[in-house]
Amino acid sequence: MFLRDLLKSLQELMTNLIDRVFVENIILTAIIIGELLSINNYFIFSITVSLVIILVKIYRKRFFDTILTYNLFKYKHFENFTIFGTLNVTMIILYAFFYSLIPGDITLLNVLLFMILRAIITVEMQFAQNVLSIELVESILYGYEFNIPECFQNEYLDEITNLMEDFKKRDRKLMEENLKSEQLKMDLITNISHDLKTPLTSIINYSDLLTTKEEMDEEAKGFINVLNRNSTRLKELIQDLIFASKTNTKDIEVERSLFEINELVLQIYLDYDSLFTKNNLDFVYESENDEILIYTDVNLFVRIVENLLSNAAKYSKIGTKVYCGVVEMGESVEFYIKNEPIEKIENSKDLFQELVKADKSRHTEGSGLGLHIVRNLTEILDAKLKINSDEKFFIARVRLSKDYEEIRE
Repeated sequence: MFLRDLLKSLQELMTNLIDRVFVENIILTAIIIGELLSINNYFIFSITVSLVIILVKIYRKRFFDTILTYNLFKYKHFENFTIFGTLNVTMIILYAFFYSLIPGDITLLNVLLFMILRAIITVEMQFAQNVLSIELVESILYGYEFNIPECFQNEYLDEITNLMEDFKKRDRKLMEENLKSEQLKMDLITNISHDLKTPLTSIINYSDLLTTKEEMDEEAKGFINVLNRNSTRLKELIQDLIFASKTNTKDIEVERSLFEINELVLQIYLDYDSLFTKNNLDFVYESENDEILIYTDVNLFVRIVENLLSNAAKYSKIGTKVYCGVVEMGESVEFYIKNEPIEKIENSKDLFQELVKADKSRHTEGSGLGLHIVRNLTEILDAKLKINSDEKFFIARVRLSKDYEEIRE
C-alpha cells in the first residue's frame, strides 16, 4: 500500500514537472543542486538531467508551452510581458558571460547568482499569473471571452478558472431570467393595457354621443365633459405605458431616413402651440443654419421632440420663455430645449426613472414617463441624452450623428 502511494506520488510529481514546470526553472534548479552537492562535472550533469526532461517534454508536445521566455513574448499584448521576456534574454547572456569569468572553485558565488536568476523567473511567473487572473475576472465583469493560457495555469488558477466559469454560467442564467421576466412584464402590461383600452374606447364614444344631446341640463353636460376629459387622459396614459414598455425592452424597429430637422421640429411645435398659448409661454426657436439634414428614424425622433415639448409646456412657469434649437457639431447635431421649471429640480437624474416623476407630480397632467421614454429612444437611436438644471433653467440636449455621408457616396 505504501509503495503504491509512493509510486503514485512520484508519477504525479513527474507529470507536474514535465507538463507545468518551466524549462528555465528546471535548468537553474539542476545547476544549483549540482553545485551544492559538489558533483564532479556538475554542469554537464545538470544539462544532462535537464536535457532528459526536455526530451520527454518534446515527446509529450509540451516543450514550447513550458518555456517561460517564449510565452512571455507570445502573450506580449499583456502589460509588461515583453519587458520580462527581454529581461530574461539579457540576464541569460550576462550570466553566461560572468559565469565564464568566475573561477570554478567559488561555489557559493555561483549558487547565489543562479538562485537570484531563479528568483527573478519565479517573480515573473507570479506576476504573469496575477495579470491573467485579473484579466479573467474582468472578462466576467465586462462580458467577453478569455481563458488563462494553459502554460501559466497552476492548481490555484485552475480553481479560480472553475469558480469564474461557474459564476459566468450563473450570471448568464440570471441575465436570461431577467430578460424573460422583463418580457413577461411587458407582455402583461401590454395585455392589460389592451384590455383597458376596449372599455375605455366605449366610454369615450358614448360620452361623445351624450354631448350631442340637446335635452340635457348644464350640470349633466359638465359631468359629461369631465368624463370625456378624464377618459381621454386615461387613454393617453395607457398609450404611454405601452410605449414605455416597448422602449424598455428595445422592442422597436428602427427605420432611418433623411430629413431636414428644423422644418420637422417647427411642424411638431404647431401641435403644441395652443398649449403654450394657454400657459402664456413664449416659444423661441434658434438655429445656425436654415437647412440641417439628419439621417435617423423620423418617427422615433418625432416622439422625442413631442415628449420634450410636452414637458416644457406642462412644467414651465407661466409667462416665461421656452428656448428650443438645433446646433451643428461637426458630424453630429444637437437638439435642445431650455425652460424655467415651476419647481426647482434637486436631482435631474431622478427624472429618468419610471414613475418617480409621476409620483411627485400626480397633480399635473403628465404620466411621469416622458423623459424615461426619451432616454430609451435616444439609446435605441444610438444618440446621447443629457439633462441638467441650474438655479433658473432646466435643459435637455439630444445629440445625434448626422450619418448621411454614406448616402451621398
